[in-house]
Amino acid sequence: MIKSPSVARYLSDVCCLGLRLALAGTLLLHPVTLALRLDEPMRANASTFTPRPSVFLLQLSDIRNLVVAMLFVLIGVWIMFGIHTRVMALISAALLVTFHFAVSRNPMMLTPETLQVMIAVLFAIPLIFLGGGKFSLLRAGWSRLI
Repeated sequence: MIKSPSVARYLSDVCCLGLRLALAGTLLLHPVTLALRLDEPMRANASTFTPRPSVFLLQLSDIRNLVVAMLFVLIGVWIMFGIHTRVMALISAALLVTFHFAVSRNPMMLTPETLQVMIAVLFAIPLIFLGGGKFSLLRAGWSRLI
C-alpha cells in the first residue's frame, strides 16, 4: 500500500526538478536572446536586414556584457544541478529583474524580454520556498545558512 504523504513528496520532488530545469534553461538562454534581439532600426528595415552568424559575438564584445552573460550561465548551471537552489533561485530572480529594469528602454511594456523575465520569476518563486527537492546535489535547505 502506497502512503499518500510519500506520493505527495515524490510529486513535489519531481515538480521541483522540472522547475529547476525550466529556470536553468531560461537563464542559459537569456543572454543569447538578449544578444540576438533586433534593434528598432533593424526592425524597421527588416526586409533589407540580412542576419549574420557573428551577431552574438559582436554583441558580447563588450566585457560587461560578457561578464553578465557568464553570470547568467553560471547561475543556470548551479540551479540545474541543484546546488544551493533556494539561494540561487532568489539571486537569479533578483538579477533578472534588476538587469531587465536597468537595460530595457521601457521595462513596463510587454515585450518578449519582459515575458521571459516574468516566466523566470514564476519558475523561481516555488524554488525559493520549496528548495531543489530530492533530485539535487545539495539538499541541506536553509540549515547551513543560519
